[in-house]
Amino acid sequence: MNESLVFYCSVIFVCAFAGGVIAILRRWSDTLLHLFISFGAGVFLGAVFFELLPDAMSHENKVEVSVAILVGYMLIFSVERVLLVTGKEGYDHSHKVISIAAFTGLSLHSLIDGLGLSVGSFHPEIGRVIFLSILAHHVPAAFSVASLLTLGRFSRGKVLALLIIFAATPALGASLFAPIFSMASDRAFGLLTGLMTGTFLYVATGDLLPEVFHSKA
Repeated sequence: MNESLVFYCSVIFVCAFAGGVIAILRRWSDTLLHLFISFGAGVFLGAVFFELLPDAMSHENKVEVSVAILVGYMLIFSVERVLLVTGKEGYDHSHKVISIAAFTGLSLHSLIDGLGLSVGSFHPEIGRVIFLSILAHHVPAAFSVASLLTLGRFSRGKVLALLIIFAATPALGASLFAPIFSMASDRAFGLLTGLMTGTFLYVATGDLLPEVFHSKA
């Protein structure tokens, strides 16, 4: 990985882990949690429509890139439909199921965030925007995951271990995708950028925005 990618991954890991630890140390209000999520949703939407989508559509193979955007969107949608299915068991068990499903689903998101970081490291003009977008999403996500795991009555040691794994997933994704980008042709680069744009668009519209307008019963 190049220096900018190492820097981005390191900052995201430290900030996400710190955000999760803060969630464990005290109980936060529902209103404040939703403010964090609102900020992340706004940053993601701005990144998609002002940077990622225009850049993806600047490639010559526009039709293929458009299909890649749709594939990226539907990929995350399909994964969540499989993972976020819970039963009708008791209160504590339900929170365990939901927290593990959320951890797994958001970890997969974070691996795809590594794809975004890889794109940014080879595409400096959008790299900083991608980094800030992922940072704005991953820190509140770590906060939420830690809160859910705590509600699931997991031990503090297990919550911290899972939090470390979750905080590190963008770096893991970047280490997997960066070698691919270093050998990618312009056409492949356009397709991968489109795939990443679709995943970002789903996170913003399918996960963050609905949660912004969700309130406690």
